[in-house]
Amino acid sequence: MGPILSWSGAIANEDIYRIVKDPSDPRYRWAMDQILNYDYLENIEKMFSPQEILDCLPYVHFRPASRKKVLETALSYWIKGVHHAYPSST
Repeated sequence: MGPILSWSGAIANEDIYRIVKDPSDPRYRWAMDQILNYDYLENIEKMFSPQEILDCLPYVHFRPASRKKVLETALSYWIKGVHHAYPSST
């Protein structure tokens, strides 16, 4: 994966990716929030199943709120097996 998270230098991207591989980690929801808010849709699609994303959506505070709509639109395609469907983020 390429560099994607410019929101903080306090934790490395690799550490965030490691955290989300372990749902029992107490920082799991925080890490998912960061990835779903700031990562490229292409990376999210590769890292998680649609169900994993859907399970986390209720716990994510989207910044901006329009990011949720973008992700939900992409998910509607991914669930149908249509890959690399990335709606405009504007």
